Amino acid sequence: MLISRAPFAAALITALALTAPHHAQACTAFALPGYAIVGKSYDWHIAEGFLLVNKRGMKKVALLSSPKAKPTRWVSRHGSVTFNQYGRGMPNGGMNDAGLVVEILWLNATRYAPIPTGQPAVNELQWIQLLLDQAATLDEALKLARTHGISPVHGKVHYLVCDAQSRCAVVEHVDGKQVITRGASLPVPAITNNTYAQSLSYWRGDGSRAGRGSLARFARAADVVRPKGKSSKLANPVKTAFRTLVGVQSGSYSKWQIVYDQRRKVVHFRQAGAKTTQLRVALSDLRFDCGSTIRFADLTGALGKKKKGRQNEGLQAWTLSKNQRLVRLTLGKLGLPPALQKVVAAYPGYLRCAAIPELKAR
Repeated sequence: MLISRAPFAAALITALALTAPHHAQACTAFALPGYAIVGKSYDWHIAEGFLLVNKRGMKKVALLSSPKAKPTRWVSRHGSVTFNQYGRGMPNGGMNDAGLVVEILWLNATRYAPIPTGQPAVNELQWIQLLLDQAATLDEALKLARTHGISPVHGKVHYLVCDAQSRCAVVEHVDGKQVITRGASLPVPAITNNTYAQSLSYWRGDGSRAGRGSLARFARAADVVRPKGKSSKLANPVKTAFRTLVGVQSGSYSKWQIVYDQRRKVVHFRQAGAKTTQLRVALSDLRFDCGSTIRFADLTGALGKKKKGRQNEGLQAWTLSKNQRLVRLTLGKLGLPPALQKVVAAYPGYLRCAAIPELKAR
């Protein structure tokens, strides 16, 4: 059995994912059309987290809060780099080796679609990992979105999904229905904390750009990413993305600034307020085979001491004990009991390579 304590662990996830909505209404994500660049301002009351390298060929199972839902089981096809606050397997966003990016943001209007009997489901955070593990293109990602339900834990969220061909979609659950916005219906690839329809209407109506509110931040981001004439070229799209992130940050709530270069397969990271990149990870230089050492970076530990990050500098060997320390810290700040923290922290220890089932993560 892949996870012998799955029912117990699933109960713990109900207290895990994005538990305090009043703290989670300031994030911004956007893409620069034609450049395959995605930016994310992560705004939250907890700063600690890991950047994790996720392997191909890993057997996984969804952790669900509802005993009636059918947990998704899958084997990862793609390697990825993700940003995780609640331990390995529960990402807050990331990019895979095909350049697909999935990012999550809070949306109070969320009301999840009912899951048809027999349809496999995942929780809000593992939805990100499922798409990164299985999809290379936007079409593949949206097929998974349509065929796998979200069994809500607590997080009311929506997602920005973009592939390396600069094709993007916003995936939301509104009024009990899944809403996918893409193509001509997505003239500006950006989201904050209102529905995309509300945000687009506000921007088109020339709403105020002032302040830290969701609609104002969307409007400022949309002004940058709206389609430009062919003569308008960005000299440095990565720098433009970081400048845009500075323009949408929300004071002390802003914790991480992330820029994904999807064509070059490079992830850039800095803490909000930093002047230079603190971590630069090139996926082409990473080992994604299942039996290789799992690598990670501590986003607020050693990185906080660096003035400048060289490519792939700062990655170190991941261990279950490091995962446990992170989970105790972050879940502790959410006020969850130590007994619950232990089971959530132990979840990665149940993952196995598909080709070598007895191989333990190391």
